[in-house]
Amino acid sequence: MKKGIYITDNIITENAEQIHYKDSYIPYYIIRTYGRLPGTSGIMHWHQDIEISVVLRGTLNLEVGGVMYHIPEGNGIFVNAKEIHGGTSYDCDHICLRLNPILLCVNEYYEQNYVTPLLNHPDLRVLVLDQQTQWKKQIIEMTEEIYMFDAAGEEGMPLLIERYFFDIWQILYRNCPPKKHIPAAESVQMTTLKNMMGFIQENYREQIRLKDIAEAGNVSVSTCSNLFSRLIHQSPVSYLLTYRLHEAQKLLRQTGLSITEIASATGFNGSSYFAEIFRRETGMTPGQYRVRSREQDQAKPARMRQ
Repeated sequence: MKKGIYITDNIITENAEQIHYKDSYIPYYIIRTYGRLPGTSGIMHWHQDIEISVVLRGTLNLEVGGVMYHIPEGNGIFVNAKEIHGGTSYDCDHICLRLNPILLCVNEYYEQNYVTPLLNHPDLRVLVLDQQTQWKKQIIEMTEEIYMFDAAGEEGMPLLIERYFFDIWQILYRNCPPKKHIPAAESVQMTTLKNMMGFIQENYREQIRLKDIAEAGNVSVSTCSNLFSRLIHQSPVSYLLTYRLHEAQKLLRQTGLSITEIASATGFNGSSYFAEIFRRETGMTPGQYRVRSREQDQAKPARMRQ
């Protein structure tokens, strides 16, 4: 079976974040993450998949829809499709599962009556999963089982993914029956914000003005700033800086490019300015970050056996 590529950092495209699925035929993605280096940015993003994270050790800090959630060991969190989210998992061992709802759309009847109503459910944008509530505990356990089967290279994973996803969806449908749709005005605001975020992610290498970001959402500069502040607690300029640093960190981890080359590739005006901003935001120089990230990568296999 043709395999995809493990990629944990993706970008928002015209339609959403581009997910690199583990299997080119079955749209699912699951990975166990052992946290990141201090100062590593957790970029706000969105995608068409539903996402379930289960914390095995430590605390996962995840912001969804402008609200910060602190998920302790043993618990989890469900994030519905198209919800803007992002956070930090420093010193946190957790499983992250992404499943594309298309897996549930056997036919138009299923899609209209059982899939779309939950994807648009106002109370299912985000759901904290705890061990005290039996049906939430079941979702946590199913996520862990999917990870174990996947890690073991279980034969027939496509069938297992389909079975587990239908089981999870049936639990959600039974305990969170469909209600009214999201208010139209709020939906429009989220779409506008996503358009502006997408513009930043597609053009971060260039010199971007606040006016350019606002025009991407077809709103005024003041409305642009208000949407960013209210919905993701960042200014447009702050989000641009965060994304540039996010991409710079990725290049430091994955390439041998020089600091000057990385600064130029990520939209910073000169290596000195890049190094100054990088140290201010992460507490490390770009060179120190590169060394520590490689040390962390080398230590991962030993930690995975624990």
